[in-house]
Amino acid sequence: AFVTGVDALIPVPEDLSDEVAALLPSSETATNLVLDGAPRLGERVALFGAGVIGLLTTASLARFPLSELVVIEPNAERRARALQLGATAAYAGTSEADEGALRNFDLVYELSGNPAALNGAIQAAGFGARVVVGSWYGAKHAPLDLGGHFHRNGIQLTSSQVSTLAPSLT
Repeated sequence: AFVTGVDALIPVPEDLSDEVAALLPSSETATNLVLDGAPRLGERVALFGAGVIGLLTTASLARFPLSELVVIEPNAERRARALQLGATAAYAGTSEADEGALRNFDLVYELSGNPAALNGAIQAAGFGARVVVGSWYGAKHAPLDLGGHFHRNGIQLTSSQVSTLAPSLT
């Protein structure tokens, strides 16, 4: 439940179910994340976090001609859902085998909401990669390792802002 002014509300069309309408703000966020990441043909993409935003972003990215779309999520049910939505692989990210597979991605999304995952996203990024930070950490501190791997590989960090398109796309 929430309280807002009538002028801030948008009527839901009759032919749209309440369930679908409830996902529209999250779908808008996922769309903006994809636009900010600008996936390219044949790229290897990793996505940390398969909550609602992560799963919707996965579904959108699965429509691109990527060579690989990997989701990193500790929850097994969410990993299974990511695979159903088009991820080519899904890892818990907790084992050495998982960590070995999570390297040299061209584009990495951090959508877990966990500040510690940002370092994992940076470590998964390859040379010249882009890391899109879509998580909102609020008051949580995100200690970053911006040492050798980050600098030697020329990794670009981008914050993705909900409900605001990049000026180049407007």
